Amino acid sequence: MGKKNRVTSMFLRALADAVDELSEKELERLLNSSGIGTLIKTGSRKPQAVREEDYSLVHQVHDVMFNLSQTSSREEALRYLTQLRPSRRLLVMLANNRDVHVVKQDTIGILIEKIVANVVGSRLDSDAIRNGDR
Repeated sequence: MGKKNRVTSMFLRALADAVDELSEKELERLLNSSGIGTLIKTGSRKPQAVREEDYSLVHQVHDVMFNLSQTSSREEALRYLTQLRPSRRLLVMLANNRDVHVVKQDTIGILIEKIVANVVGSRLDSDAIRNGDR
């Protein structure tokens, strides 16, 4: 991961931690004063407030993506994700984060393979091309 990406990742984590420590009133004041308004989830007929577990999943997505970016091989990444035992929902969020196509029939194992191929495989292929290993 490049220095800019690492700095961005560290900034976003610090921002998320700071926002996480705000009280409900402080967060509401921040959102209203910034013009963001209320956070809602679309996709259903009735707007729903974003649940706290969704914030937790966003943190997990960032952590998992960072850890995957630090792995040096596909096997290491597969081992990491397998030992993590992520939920299907987390894997779908990871896949969406990387624009990996997901179909309803994808199992957890297939999702893990797709994510590893996209995140680690593409980086290793790029490094191999850059270094003339092919």
